[in-house]
Amino acid sequence: MATPVIIPKLGNTVESCIISSWKKKEGEKIEKGDILLEIETDKTTFEVDAPDSGILLGTFFTEGDIVPVLTNIAVIGSQGEDFESYRPKSEEVKKTPPEQPVKEKDKEEIEIPVVEKETVVDQQAVKEEDWTSGGISPRAKQFAKTHSVKLDGIIGSGPHGRILERDAIKYFHTTPRFSSLAGKLLDEGWTHKGTYSGTGGMIIREDLRQPGKRLSTIRSTIAKHMHSSLMETAQYTITVSARADAILSLRKKIKSIITEHSIPNITINDMVIYAVICTLVSHPELNAEFIGGKVYQYEDINLAFACDTSRGLMVPVVRSAQKLSLKELSLAVEKLSNEAVSGNIAPDDLTGGTFTTTNIGGMGIEYFTPILNTPQVAVLGICNIDLKPVKTGEGVQFIEHIKLCLTVDHQVIDGAPAARFLVALKDNIENFENIAGLNI
Repeated sequence: MATPVIIPKLGNTVESCIISSWKKKEGEKIEKGDILLEIETDKTTFEVDAPDSGILLGTFFTEGDIVPVLTNIAVIGSQGEDFESYRPKSEEVKKTPPEQPVKEKDKEEIEIPVVEKETVVDQQAVKEEDWTSGGISPRAKQFAKTHSVKLDGIIGSGPHGRILERDAIKYFHTTPRFSSLAGKLLDEGWTHKGTYSGTGGMIIREDLRQPGKRLSTIRSTIAKHMHSSLMETAQYTITVSARADAILSLRKKIKSIITEHSIPNITINDMVIYAVICTLVSHPELNAEFIGGKVYQYEDINLAFACDTSRGLMVPVVRSAQKLSLKELSLAVEKLSNEAVSGNIAPDDLTGGTFTTTNIGGMGIEYFTPILNTPQVAVLGICNIDLKPVKTGEGVQFIEHIKLCLTVDHQVIDGAPAARFLVALKDNIENFENIAGLNI
């Protein structure tokens, strides 16, 4: 008996997916658990496994189709088995629209020689060109062949847009010429850079660029969201350095006992995030969203953290983070990070954040301006740990500090409350053992 392959329900927020790529072809033998295809939401990519073994009898959608969840997309069964009853009765699929060519402004008319016989559409011309055929006239074809002119895509002045010899001559005099190699590359998707390096202004290979790489669905979503964030908010960034003695000391203790005790591998990033959560409890105005001209301040701290993956930037969310201990927070962050990197994270775990952190300090970055994860009103950038000269009673000492960059929306948060939050966060990091509650 045939077995349908169904687009899975990917959380409560996902209603449809894009068929990204088929990994198996119709007629191919399939084993249960084989990866049949990849599907994309606007946030991540998922693999769909074969629910049974057999022959891939048919696929109902092609790459690029947008398909509602819980829809039959393929059928697995025995060779020759009828599967039409599994075909969706109404394939309400949105095709990804092809890019429309940009229409150039009409070029200025120039004086060009024309063939007298074709300048007037008389009965003889009508007979020769055939009103119903369109296409290219024989003399236009001959001119194009002799002068290496490509007439694809132009509309002629003859009946039904038929290209006449005069159209070919005009096109030859008003458009750039290409070398044979350049023409071949253009047919393969290369584009013109706007230079004319060949003899007499001819376009040659050096004047072309290779085909560009289309952004993935996820990358396009990230691009639109980041652009929208900058266009719709009034962002500013303030920075501070916090002494890292306390968190470095605690990290050293954890590493020394991690194999002997049932304690997670709590990282510096976990400690900073925990300090952020503790600080937000006393500064709730930053745990908010700005939507439609209204501020929504939340009691629950749904802490989002940026995660670098091969599919692009993802931002998992630890819900009600203020209720978690440092150990519980560390385990939650590790679990969500692993799921994001492997591509198995649930879409619902990528939504609902109220405050975001992003850490690229491990790459040695000393300062950056994080972009708001709108509609949130604040995001914290965590930078590297470096030595900083500090004046003490014993003179100048070089003490390790961690740099923190806070970006906020000035529409909602003024400089003073943002600075108070950052100073309080600095104090919590510098006195971390007082808030951590760990007995080590």
